[in-house]
Amino acid sequence: MHDDQQPAPAPVNGHGSAFRPDAAALIGKAVASALQETFPQMLFQALASVLTQVPVHAVTQQLRCAGCMLARLEWHAAYRAECEEAERQFAALPPGDPRQGQAGFLEFLPEHLRPGAGPRGMPPVADGVVMLNGSVWCTEHIPGAAGRTGRLLIA
Repeated sequence: MHDDQQPAPAPVNGHGSAFRPDAAALIGKAVASALQETFPQMLFQALASVLTQVPVHAVTQQLRCAGCMLARLEWHAAYRAECEEAERQFAALPPGDPRQGQAGFLEFLPEHLRPGAGPRGMPPVADGVVMLNGSVWCTEHIPGAAGRTGRLLIA
């Protein structure tokens, strides 16, 4: 044997060196097998824990008509002083007054500004029934339907 030659590895269990088990390969196979079995469950648990922390908001109330809301906002702007005075009177009610749990400041508005009191009364806000271009409308305020004769079909 020459000095530049290395001795051949000793056979293991009577086999040549090609059949000697490599410890790193065995460990790698064991880890891969364990990951293959447990990874789907670990991924599911991680996603479930993240998703339980995501806030979800559901619409539980009927959407209001955009036209009705605009009319109400215009009314509030036109009668701001009267509304503020009615709110001050409502806030000044003594504790235990039965009117505190009722209609709020509306009871303290002048008669001609109360809801349903005619053309100057607080306009009602209806539920929306149709959505057009991202806005919800009641049957009275559907754009393009004003003055239309005949029946309006809402699918």
